[in-house]
Amino acid sequence: MKVKHIIITAFVGVATIGGIIFINKKINESGPILSLKEDVFNVEYGNGVSTSVYDYVIVNQAKAKLQGNPLKTAKLEMDLNTEGHTAYPSVGSYLAKISFKDDNEEKTLEFTVNVEDTTEPEIKQYYDLECYVGEDIDLSEAFGAKDLSKTTIEIDDSKVDYNKAGQYDIIVKAT
Repeated sequence: MKVKHIIITAFVGVATIGGIIFINKKINESGPILSLKEDVFNVEYGNGVSTSVYDYVIVNQAKAKLQGNPLKTAKLEMDLNTEGHTAYPSVGSYLAKISFKDDNEEKTLEFTVNVEDTTEPEIKQYYDLECYVGEDIDLSEAFGAKDLSKTTIEIDDSKVDYNKAGQYDIIVKAT
């Protein structure tokens, strides 16, 4: 009697596991063959934007086993503004789309690529600043900024008394 009970329990367990695997496989096979990893992708200004479909999508492996690898025929369209340089796109938002076949039907995924400049400019001081009492110096020639975006230098020397000897702090900002 115990042996019969163990055999029936084992059979029910195997059937349950098999049923779960079958249902899971059917659910995966019925979903889209490609789906976006995200709806919006952010890229730092100065870095290239990927032209590989693989970087933007998740492949439904169960469905790909039945239909073939969708990445082989998928096409990525993206109109990037490079403002005369070809190394990287300009700051802005760009619409992109991926065309592919799913169940022998043309499908499209659309998403946005945002190119953002979040890196602060690097301020350079070209030489040490010294002057004689009463002498005016042009501070704008002493500083520059390194950045991919156009920058302006602002110098605040309001705490400097050019008519009195001493050490003073100035504030230099790049925007």
